[in-house]
Amino acid sequence: LQLNITHEKVASIININPNTTDFTGNCHPQSALLRLNSSNIKFLDFVFAVKNENRFYLKEVNISMYLVNGSVFSIANNNLSYWDAPLGSSYMCNKEQ
Repeated sequence: LQLNITHEKVASIININPNTTDFTGNCHPQSALLRLNSSNIKFLDFVFAVKNENRFYLKEVNISMYLVNGSVFSIANNNLSYWDAPLGSSYMCNKEQ
């Protein structure tokens, strides 16, 4: 997973190594949370929500990460509507890049 973050006109690329990343999460009737953690990422949250009782989509992405100077940078977008899919379906990458 690679994140491209632009904040105050400064672009950053963050690569998340699956071998050193932990995950947690929880499910509720109308939403589900997937949280990733690693040495440089305090948390990376993906929040999925149910739409029209038969579809789901990515509603939020929240990240809090440790910067090189030791400070913590956090940003969130809770107004998304991506990856709409039928309930019971899942996402899959077609090929490794």
